[in-house]
Amino acid sequence: MFYFLDRYNMPASTLNMPVSLIYAKYYPFNDVSFAVELKKTCINAPFNNHLSEMKKIILIVFFNTSSIIWAQNRYSLAECIEYTLQNHPSIKVWKNNITITNKKAKQNLSGYLPQISGTATSIDNLNLQSSIITSDFLGPNPVELTMGSQYTTTAYLDATQSILDFSKVAKIKSSVANKEKSVLEQQQNEENIIYNTTSSFFKILIFKEQLNILNSNKIKYEGIYKILKYQQEKGIVLKKEVNRIQVNLNSVNYQIKDAETKLQLAYNTLKNAMGMPIDTPLEIETSNDYKNYLNRTEETLIIENIINYKLSENAVKQEENNLKQYKMESYPSLSAVGRFGYQSLNNEFSKIYDNKWNNFSYVGLSLNVPIFNGFMKKNQIDESKLRLENQIITLNIYKDDLKLNYENAKTSLGTAHSNYLSNQDNMELAKEVLEVTDYQYQRGVASLTDYLNDDTAYKNAQSDYLNSLFNLLINQLNYHQTKGTLQEFIHQIQ
Repeated sequence: MFYFLDRYNMPASTLNMPVSLIYAKYYPFNDVSFAVELKKTCINAPFNNHLSEMKKIILIVFFNTSSIIWAQNRYSLAECIEYTLQNHPSIKVWKNNITITNKKAKQNLSGYLPQISGTATSIDNLNLQSSIITSDFLGPNPVELTMGSQYTTTAYLDATQSILDFSKVAKIKSSVANKEKSVLEQQQNEENIIYNTTSSFFKILIFKEQLNILNSNKIKYEGIYKILKYQQEKGIVLKKEVNRIQVNLNSVNYQIKDAETKLQLAYNTLKNAMGMPIDTPLEIETSNDYKNYLNRTEETLIIENIINYKLSENAVKQEENNLKQYKMESYPSLSAVGRFGYQSLNNEFSKIYDNKWNNFSYVGLSLNVPIFNGFMKKNQIDESKLRLENQIITLNIYKDDLKLNYENAKTSLGTAHSNYLSNQDNMELAKEVLEVTDYQYQRGVASLTDYLNDDTAYKNAQSDYLNSLFNLLINQLNYHQTKGTLQEFIHQIQ
């Protein structure tokens, strides 16, 4: 976005004003950086004599606005994680799972609430049942008597209220463990997607750092190549020297293209980890200051804070609830029952709803006592006991595994930190050696071979430094994940 200043549409008094003053007067702006560039470009420049300054202004405004738009798509690590927690598809899945668990809990609770159902029937008794009656009053011969009506219509409500049912109580109590499990699984999912987002973010940092190094080497080789090419044309150096630099230049160009490809793939991975569409523009904020990412903490492992351990404990609780439920299903259950209804009797179909409706009702108690079910309940209880035993054993094994993983992660982090510091010092040392060799080469004391050898050593040191930096970043994530403090660590480095 930019403005074009038309001097024909301005008062004559402005024709000899500096361009900067005209722009400030008729086109106010709030961008300080633009104002600084504008002042540098056209201070004291008469408007009617400096059209070239106008072109510069247009370019400045254009590039300045473009940089603002570009900066709006830059994400810090905190913003990437925030986007992930709001937009990753799995977040919705686990929220739905929590809602499903709550609905199941209400289903279990409904078993202890009144159960009411309505029934309506209309029956055509095609052949009424006959009965044979013998009586001295009716005479010596049996009399066949048909009782009932041709059409019977009945409508009634049945109501049941559980008074004492231990199995239903066990189901209601098990809902607490199920809710806890769904919440823990949601936290576990959030931790996993935060880990994936952060590791992908770190990969981009490393690739961008690599590109900075490669581009710096490219500029250096291009400068040397131009000098040697000129010296070759003057007959000072052999073509072989030029070719050696050309080989290094070709190699670094290939490495730059390869790094750019890997960087694009890393961006795609980050977008996928964030739940962002692949075709959405994305740029991350980068900094060469990795101190926040490299802080080491020596804290005591509190295994009860680890989400995976909490899930294993929850699995034990659920097996205990299952065992209680099987046992309580063998207990008697007591319920209150009742029926309220109306009945109509008629021998003509057209009048089945015309006759008087007779009401009927009853209330009572129903006691259900399980006596024998073919040993099914005993086998269910035995199976549940074995499952509970296995779950307790698995919990203890998993507890030892978590301690092992923590110790391994702590050791790997310590090694990665030492390697990082060592490679950082080695890279600085190789840089110093190369600078001395470069100084000697420029003055003819050192040969091109010496320079290229030290340059190769410096590039290798740079590569080792980047690899150790990435390993340290990833080991930091692994360490805090095994310790159950990943989200706290991410919060600290944001």
